[in-house]
Amino acid sequence: MTSTSLAMTARPVMLAASVLWLLVILVWRPVVNAPFVHDDLVQIVDREQQVEAPWRSWSALSAGQRPLVQLTLGVNHQLSGLDPRGYHALNIALHGVAAALCLIVLWTAACTLVERGALTAQPPLILGSCMAAAALWALHPIQTASVSYVIQRAELLVGSGALLAVWGLLRASCPGASMRWQALAVGGCTAAVLSKPSAVTVPALVLAVDAAICTGSLAASVRERWIMHAACWASLLLLLPLGVVGSLIGDGGVARSAGFSVPGVDPLTYAWAELGALGIYAGELIRPALMSIDHGWTVIDAAPWPRFVGAAAVLSMLATLVVGLARRAWWWILGALPMLMLLPTSSVVPLRDPVADHRLYLALLGPVLAFVALAAGTAGRAGRGWRRLGSLAVMAAIVTAVVTTINRNQAWCSPSRLWDPVIAMRPDDATALMNRSLSRLAAGDDDGARRDASAAFDARPSDGSAAAMLGLLEVRAGRSEEALGWLLRAESLGTRTASVRGAKGDALRALGRHAEAAEAYEKASRRSPSSERLALLHGLSLAESGNMKAASVVLQRLAADARDPAVMERARECLGALPGGAGSGAAEP
Repeated sequence: MTSTSLAMTARPVMLAASVLWLLVILVWRPVVNAPFVHDDLVQIVDREQQVEAPWRSWSALSAGQRPLVQLTLGVNHQLSGLDPRGYHALNIALHGVAAALCLIVLWTAACTLVERGALTAQPPLILGSCMAAAALWALHPIQTASVSYVIQRAELLVGSGALLAVWGLLRASCPGASMRWQALAVGGCTAAVLSKPSAVTVPALVLAVDAAICTGSLAASVRERWIMHAACWASLLLLLPLGVVGSLIGDGGVARSAGFSVPGVDPLTYAWAELGALGIYAGELIRPALMSIDHGWTVIDAAPWPRFVGAAAVLSMLATLVVGLARRAWWWILGALPMLMLLPTSSVVPLRDPVADHRLYLALLGPVLAFVALAAGTAGRAGRGWRRLGSLAVMAAIVTAVVTTINRNQAWCSPSRLWDPVIAMRPDDATALMNRSLSRLAAGDDDGARRDASAAFDARPSDGSAAAMLGLLEVRAGRSEEALGWLLRAESLGTRTASVRGAKGDALRALGRHAEAAEAYEKASRRSPSSERLALLHGLSLAESGNMKAASVVLQRLAADARDPAVMERARECLGALPGGAGSGAAEP
């Protein structure tokens, strides 16, 4: 590829990339108002002290072995606290950037193939095919599992890092290219590895693209760019300080993100289950109704078809890889790409969840490219009628994807819709029942929340979150003694979140046990430092227990620095009511 050919076609490609970015923003715009769900609550809300400013300590930054994810969550927290809108907005923006980058990468790869004579096509067909593939990849409903689900931002960052690495490689292969493009390839691999341990295969993907697209030979790729590839592989050394290797070979406990320690599951059993998981993934590409926020293990054994479809998917990927390599055709990369992206989570290494839709984020590009390539090949060789048919098929797929994605995003805005099908399949699933209970509580349906929480506790009495929910509902109902019993049980079962500690403080305060309430509020405030309500209640409880000096310190801080004007005003009123102030006792909040 020459610099002249790049300059001649850069403008329409950049325009198309901008249009695609805007289209992603428009399709996902409603999700900005969606709440936190499922693991968002665990990883962000309940662990706010790790998200508040993760750069202050290595333990917070490396939490979950995903420092780049923690860093972006910390930026979100600095800007908007625990308001989910900012987190969703950044996810959508990142996906828009990835979509635009995907188009640029595909176009650059196609131009590279044309330059070396491995592809023959007219520029309008190349640009149209790249735009169609990037749009179908970006707008497919399967991507809601990564974009609409805040904590799965890891997939967006891994995908963006991998695309940056491939783009750097493609530009580095141009005659006379600057070394900065090789640096971009290494930087993309590094960013991916720092986003999630499953990015361990990204350096292999970069090498595969080099061999399939740039040179046509693995040996030639290594010979021409061995320093760059060595540096890409060296980025995997970052997994050592993150504790990934230790989690794979460590003794006891469940690994934080990957490992051989899932209770009751050996590697071969997991690999057999993953064959069914691949079948479910393949089915979701055509029938998005199969998607689920939590598939669980039972979905694999519920019917025989997942493993049959999974076996067919594996065979088709292997056939594409083997036949393409035998013919020295570039398209063997279409089989290698999904295999490489799914290998870390679909092999013998057991994870807690055998099926997770977000794992398809970048892997989806393989089947999408195969579909568009077939349609483009038909358009390039057949008559006018067949060309129109191929174009209509691609356009229909994109329109269907957009409509389905919009509908799926409506479910993310009303989380009970996400959990209804899960509970319909697994009525005694405590996790699903608890998550629906939370969504019903947020919607003001206390009775429905109580039914689900009770069912979750009956299904799994060791579930501290179910006991906590029942305690919280008792607090809302004004039954403080009953609430305290449930909340103490939740703590004994290991559930000590800010909401549990705060509800415990509410119950103790209502019972007149002010010193204990102050202690509960103080612990809750440590876990949720952005909650000014908890800090206010801490100060009031201190005053009510007679500890006026400590109460004055807490209330003065709120009176001076609270972001919420109502909290600031209330703190000032309460300060004035302290002995020695404007009043004679602590005011009720």
